[in-house]
Amino acid sequence: MTWHFANIERDGVVRNVLNRDALLVMRREESLEQQQLNGSLTSYLVLNDIREGDIVDYAFTVRGANPIMNGHYARAFMLSWGVPVSFERVRLIYPSDKKLRYRFSEYSSTVTPSVLQRGRQMDWSLVLKDIPAIHHEGNTPSWYTPYAWVEFSDFDDWEEVQRWAREIYKAPSLGQDLLRKAGDWTSAYSNVEDRALAAIRFVQDEVRYLGVESGIFAYQPSAPDKVYARRYGDCKDKTFLLNSLLRALNVTSYPVLVNSYFRDRIHQWLPSHRAFDHVILAYDVGGGVKLIDATACLQGGSCAEMAVANYRVGLPLNDAAFSLCRLTEPSEEMVGEVSVQETYRSEVFGEDVDLKVRSVYTGSSADQIRRQMAASGMGKFKQDYMKYYVPQYPQIRVVDPVVCNDNRQQNRLTIDEHYAITNFWRDEPKTGRWYADIQGRLIGDMLELPSVATRNMPLRIPHPSRLSLQSDFFLPCPWPMQDDIGTISTKASRLSYAITHTGQFVRCAYDYATTRDFISPDEMPEYIRQTSEMKDFLYLRFTSPVGQLPFWEELNWMYVLWSLMALAMAGSAAIVLWKKQNSLLPPLPPALPDQVQGIAGWLVVVCLLVCLKPLIIVAQSVSSMTYMRLSVWHALTAPGSESYHALWAPLLLVEDSIVIACFVFSLLSIPLFFSKKRMFPRLFVAIFVVGVLWGIISSALLKYMEVPEDNPLRPRMAQAIGQALGSMIWILYVTVSVRVKNTFRR
Repeated sequence: MTWHFANIERDGVVRNVLNRDALLVMRREESLEQQQLNGSLTSYLVLNDIREGDIVDYAFTVRGANPIMNGHYARAFMLSWGVPVSFERVRLIYPSDKKLRYRFSEYSSTVTPSVLQRGRQMDWSLVLKDIPAIHHEGNTPSWYTPYAWVEFSDFDDWEEVQRWAREIYKAPSLGQDLLRKAGDWTSAYSNVEDRALAAIRFVQDEVRYLGVESGIFAYQPSAPDKVYARRYGDCKDKTFLLNSLLRALNVTSYPVLVNSYFRDRIHQWLPSHRAFDHVILAYDVGGGVKLIDATACLQGGSCAEMAVANYRVGLPLNDAAFSLCRLTEPSEEMVGEVSVQETYRSEVFGEDVDLKVRSVYTGSSADQIRRQMAASGMGKFKQDYMKYYVPQYPQIRVVDPVVCNDNRQQNRLTIDEHYAITNFWRDEPKTGRWYADIQGRLIGDMLELPSVATRNMPLRIPHPSRLSLQSDFFLPCPWPMQDDIGTISTKASRLSYAITHTGQFVRCAYDYATTRDFISPDEMPEYIRQTSEMKDFLYLRFTSPVGQLPFWEELNWMYVLWSLMALAMAGSAAIVLWKKQNSLLPPLPPALPDQVQGIAGWLVVVCLLVCLKPLIIVAQSVSSMTYMRLSVWHALTAPGSESYHALWAPLLLVEDSIVIACFVFSLLSIPLFFSKKRMFPRLFVAIFVVGVLWGIISSALLKYMEVPEDNPLRPRMAQAIGQALGSMIWILYVTVSVRVKNTFRR
């Protein structure tokens, strides 16, 4: 580059400020963080005494061109920026025999350039004045640009671009090291797909990404042997290496030029090399043409399952296509999804809540997590996962360390977490009830809303995205609530939700998927409304039917009085039975000849059953204590309640009476047993028969009432039948045993 002058004009006076000693040449490498080196230099000149209103005029000449272009020319010039520009002139002088075409971008204003022939040269010029600033609204799709520009190209069509690119991607002969590597895979794998997969993973994982894109190597890939030896390269180098290895394995393959930002919008551009910024590989292992990105490390799955970004169109460098081609879009299996299941267990209001989380990643979602693990290290990766719930639950602590299980062959990655949450439940001072706020953050974080409803630019939607969130809650008591199932759709996304409950169990299930990558400005108001509605369904507040009021203020006095009355009646009956037992029985039959008698043999086991029976009854009836709270009683017996059924009240009262009666008479059976009263065998059998019959009857009634089997209030029919069979053994023993008949004769 040669500088000619740098002048400042002020009040009609021009002075030269070009000081070559103050001219700095720097190698800035602005893409270094993206592992790209282009070798470009920046000429930096600091001008002294610049004031408002000054006009800076400068000129420099750049001689020569990249020889890789083989005489072709293609370039674009910006015509608008994020700042206002008072005056711009674009001038291009080129030989008159050169077929140079130009095209203005979509957002260019109506301008007409001046095109004049001056001898053997064409003079193309454009003058723009008072160019307004373009205020970018942010968060737009990658393919969108609001800025105006003009592009030039001397390529006739895409076929000519393809011929140019095929020359620089012409496959060379391979050295011995690469041939030996391919031979090792041929020996190790009998299946051609397994050989191709080994080559893909070698290039993706063992050849690191680094682009040194200066001179001809800004377009031309380095030799495969060189890339293999140094173990690094950019997208061109890695693709060219993989292409050469696959060909050595007798796999048909060829590079495909794509644009990672503008994607299929390059259809509108003039054909040229500048339409592409990335290269991928197409290959055929017998099941049709597949695409692979050699720069995508740590991918999982088989050849047919490895995902490539949806570039939409590309320029294949093969013999079959001579223009831009529509590329196969990745399938849903390739894209994969993120599936999270949260399980909250809360035994008592106000105490810690147990939270278990299982996250399952498949397809490209698993690839992304696998790369994050490799980049940050497992230690930091697990710490980041632990911090995810902190904003929602500040007093969360780890119970078990994060466990990661990566099945790379199936491309399925599972992460398990286990936490305890303090202050999950909070109390309402006025009502004394407990409440907890639940947020579906996994999906909510994807639902970004613009700050204003009126936009002039499209809004970017992260696409494709597939997310599934299921939150299960095991709550301290039955929960009165309405089930809700439905779907909300926008022009670019869809949310299906199902909020259901059964007794103490509540499930919130959400499925979210995107359908395209943008929302146009005219669709924005409706999108904001629908997305806000989605956010509302992702936010729930659980307010308990049971408060933290003093126990006596929530006491179900009707149930208590009924229990006391049943206790009094059962107690009175037990006293009467004790006093008049002999008069209630038939005459005592003569003793059997067999002299077996006394508390021995199997009667010892009966003794244990008699002593433990009252404790067993108490332990089995603890759950009924919850009905002493009015809120729980009303949730089941009040018409209009979600869990209401007309049979709940009589069923609970009858069960309470039977439990109390069995408890009282089981206490009576203890002195009857040890005093060897004739009444004992009959009372023992009666207690067991009543318990068995009621277990079967109550199971049948609860099934008729359609109470789900996972409800703790519902005993299973199989359990009741099992208890009946066990009881029959002892009923038969007490009924027919000679020892029993000879022992209990008082």
